[in-house]
Amino acid sequence: MKSFKFSIVVFLLICFVQGTAQEKNRSEQIKRIKENFSQINSVAQWDSIVRLPFFESTEGGEIAYFYKNAQLKKIITNQFGETFKSITEYYLDNDNLSFIYEKFFRYNRPITWDSTAMKENNDNQVWDIKKSVIKEKRNYFYNNRLIKQIITTPDETRTQLSGLTEEEDRQLQAFHAMILLKDNPNTGN
Repeated sequence: MKSFKFSIVVFLLICFVQGTAQEKNRSEQIKRIKENFSQINSVAQWDSIVRLPFFESTEGGEIAYFYKNAQLKKIITNQFGETFKSITEYYLDNDNLSFIYEKFFRYNRPITWDSTAMKENNDNQVWDIKKSVIKEKRNYFYNNRLIKQIITTPDETRTQLSGLTEEEDRQLQAFHAMILLKDNPNTGN
């Protein structure tokens, strides 16, 4: 019985040490991602910015590719819809995705909703971007794996460290589509 209890204690100790080491490793990875993010956003003069139309939404949008020293460092997409606006920023580290920042504005009314539409529909509001509901996602990638996600809404901020496979797939697919469009701008989108 003492041997069994000793084995359980050793097992729990190993699990604790391993978990602590994994968290330290993740913290170091996040630190490196944040340093890269800061470095990219401190660039005062880009060597080249390539802008392409982006038609993934009803009102269209734009993709901008930012280059420094002949290397793609950042991609920004702006998408517009009648009831939303979406901004997504992709940050690269040595040609690898390292961070995605997403900001989604859900408008209080459609963009065409002026005082005439308000009166005709017995409403009490016109379109006002300041009344949008905003959702933000901060996505940390290491070796093409989503290792951390922070989601902020008006009601809460939550952090996810696991169960991110579906979200990882969605984001990597979108990122690869941006790269494909950059390399083949005439293929449409």
